[in-house]
Amino acid sequence: MKLFKLTIFIFTLLCVACEEIPDDDNNNNNNDTTDLVKTDSISYPENVLFGNNFLALDDSSILVEADDYEIGAVLGKDAHLKLVMTNLSVIPPDEPGPVWFFYMDEIGWIIGDYNESSNYQVLTSHATGKISCSITFEGFGYPGACKIDFYENSDTITQTKYYFW
Repeated sequence: MKLFKLTIFIFTLLCVACEEIPDDDNNNNNNDTTDLVKTDSISYPENVLFGNNFLALDDSSILVEADDYEIGAVLGKDAHLKLVMTNLSVIPPDEPGPVWFFYMDEIGWIIGDYNESSNYQVLTSHATGKISCSITFEGFGYPGACKIDFYENSDTITQTKYYFW
């Protein structure tokens, strides 16, 4: 019986000693977080749902007037995004000046009213994952320009881009 218990004991020790240590536990507690998935991540791919995402374009890009663009992002489960679009165009008095138009296909955005006295409009995310809507830019014979302030998981501006049409 002693031989049987000794055999079981040795077998158990061998099983424990040969157990593979997962990679997560193999870092000797060096607090390396490079492999962690950020749940508040925000990205701006070229195509979210409708294609031609102008948020993926470089700062100071020139947009094609009357083309359809997408204003989209991919938000992690804890991410929040607010955009403030300010019309920097010189708007002639009593004439239609350069503006943008949203289509009624917004997914994941709350689009505020255009503030005519200060020439800006606010878009706020109300969902995570892929959020998008279609937008077009019109100049009505005048050059257009806008500034977009990004508030990425923050109450302060995290980046700014300018676009022209």
